[in-house]
Amino acid sequence: MAETNTTYYQSRHTGEEIDDLLDQSVAATEAANASAKKADDAAENANQEAAKIPGMVTGKADLDSATGFVKLSQLPDPLAQIASSTYGVEWDVTDPSPQCRRIGNLDLHRSLPVQSRMRGCLLSDDGKVVEYLPAADWRGATRDGSRGQVMIEIPDFYYRFETEGTLRRVWLSEQAIPGYRFHRRVYCSAYEATVQRSRKALCSVVNMDADYRGGNNNETYDGTYRTLLGRPATAISRTDFRNYARRRKTGSTEWNCMTYDIHKMLYWLFVIEYATLNSQAAFNAAKDSNGYAQGGLGAGVTNMINWGGFNGAYPFVPCGHTDELGNGTGEVAYPVLNEDGSTRCTVMVPRYRGIENPFGHIWQWTDGISICVSPTEENSGDGLSKVFVCTDPSKFSDSGYDGYSHVGNEARAGGYVKEVIFGEGGEIMTSIVGGDSSTYFCDNHYTNIPMTEALRGVLFGGIASHGASAGFVSAASDNSPSTTSAFIGSRLCFVPHFGLDLPDAFNVLAASNCSLEARVTALERTLTAVLSGAAVIPALQVRELGVWGSNNLILTGSGAPAKAPDRAGQLYIDTASGAVYKSTGNAAVSDWKNL
Repeated sequence: MAETNTTYYQSRHTGEEIDDLLDQSVAATEAANASAKKADDAAENANQEAAKIPGMVTGKADLDSATGFVKLSQLPDPLAQIASSTYGVEWDVTDPSPQCRRIGNLDLHRSLPVQSRMRGCLLSDDGKVVEYLPAADWRGATRDGSRGQVMIEIPDFYYRFETEGTLRRVWLSEQAIPGYRFHRRVYCSAYEATVQRSRKALCSVVNMDADYRGGNNNETYDGTYRTLLGRPATAISRTDFRNYARRRKTGSTEWNCMTYDIHKMLYWLFVIEYATLNSQAAFNAAKDSNGYAQGGLGAGVTNMINWGGFNGAYPFVPCGHTDELGNGTGEVAYPVLNEDGSTRCTVMVPRYRGIENPFGHIWQWTDGISICVSPTEENSGDGLSKVFVCTDPSKFSDSGYDGYSHVGNEARAGGYVKEVIFGEGGEIMTSIVGGDSSTYFCDNHYTNIPMTEALRGVLFGGIASHGASAGFVSAASDNSPSTTSAFIGSRLCFVPHFGLDLPDAFNVLAASNCSLEARVTALERTLTAVLSGAAVIPALQVRELGVWGSNNLILTGSGAPAKAPDRAGQLYIDTASGAVYKSTGNAAVSDWKNL
């Protein structure tokens, strides 16, 4: 057993230094003693008031008699604080069962604070929420695009992916925690996307007008059992899906087709909620005996019979079919009718937290991910399929990998997914195949190896004829980004540039007629943007090292500082000697103090 020691906070000064400082500041010490007496009185009053609160622990921390410092054991346990605000899942890659073990604060697995903040809304082309849709049922809301795109707001949250031997863990938290990454608020279309044909703009709407005709815009199907009115658009390349999305806001890269990052995070949100890697597990609306979600999202739209003979394998489920579920999760039956009115088959249309058909029905083009597929070594290649990802939409490309990060290598063969790349980013591209429809991830992987190096796009989700092969993690990397097909579509996403939101946030903070909730929300978003680096306070920028007079945090120069500081607290680095100075004022050069 490891030896247990009591740890203390130590002084940075020797006893002689402390004596010298005290001799030079008697007056300051007397003032400090007086302030300390007032602080003790205030603390005692606070303890008396706190004692009235149920469950509140009060009192003073133990001090070490020799040093006067608080024992480290008296400070709040940071691990306990982290444990109370995080929840996630864990699995062993050697265990074929797709079931995961819930970890962290189990109460959060019941309340699901991150997932529960996902909600439907109408979003303007400027990225502003016009209104939030009724939580229980959207069918009475305007969803035709006249008031905005029908989107799901995925809230800010913090996450962490961990690998420990054969164990994999995924964590979520609403609070900033050391080692966790920040995922900013984004919007994903509630429906598979269609196109407003007159504008060639990507849409998320429920609209039967010919201007929003889906599929390949074949008007000859109008009024027939094969109609494409109200269906998602297909037969469009990834390049064009991206371009059509960005026509919603000229000059901006905020509107996009489905992004890999959003699809990936939706999967992990699902996995943590249901504690399974199998998205096609049977749906069960009831909670288990512990109050946890159980099951999965069901088979999805994956059992279509002779799809090509029906309508050429174009989409057939109308957008918004599951809107009776509102922001909820479930499945709604859709009978597919033949020309004579008989039922060809009945498919179950899934919905996860307001997102209809998160997998199945049609493949989804995803942006922000490309695969560099090299030939075999016998054909002068390196024998690798390198996965490159990007979370900056301004750098999305179909012709190269600039601005992308290599996160791992994809499996070189098709088959059911046994392992994914995972890593620090939680990548869901297949790294090893060898499972089946009831083990590991339970989804199928598709790829092929070219004779010459090729840049491939990635399709996710599977299609209406794939059966058990489909699912959140089902992916195909055997197509170039220019590929089009009757059964390939996408979604619409909005990834805000948070720096542009700050003026509106400041307006809310300053407005006297705004509610306290609105102010707190605006303050949280502003601080989150600043702390994450998405927004910068100009006065604190460190961009012009060595430039005086701009109130910069850090200045540099060769030799000791020769000018007065701009302000107290500024730092100066002597690049010649390596000395560091800190300012105590801004009146004279002497205000620089060598550290």
